Amino acid sequence: MQKFVRLQYAYLVNVVNFSYFWVMNFAQYIESDHQVMLGKPIVKGTRITVELILKKLSEGASVNELIAVYPNLTEVQIRACLEYASLVVSQELVLPD
Repeated sequence: MQKFVRLQYAYLVNVVNFSYFWVMNFAQYIESDHQVMLGKPIVKGTRITVELILKKLSEGASVNELIAVYPNLTEVQIRACLEYASLVVSQELVLPD
C-alpha cells in the first residue's frame, strides 16, 4: 500500500527585517491515499480534492463561498491547498528542448 509521503514544511522563515513568521505545515491538512479519489491530494477527512479547491478559486469563488458550499471546509484547509500547490509548482523541473 503506497501512501503519500508527508513533507514537514512548518518552519520559521527569516524575513528581510529579521522578524519571523510560521510557514504553514500543509501536511496536517492534505493527504493522498490511492483508495480515495484515485490518490489525488485531498483535504484530510474529506473527498474534496486540492484540484477542486484551486479550480473554484481560479474561477473567482471566494473563501467564504467555498466554506458555504462545503461546510466542513475551513479557511486554514483552503490555505493549506494553496501552500501545497505552491510547493508542487516550485519543485517543477523544466527541461530544455
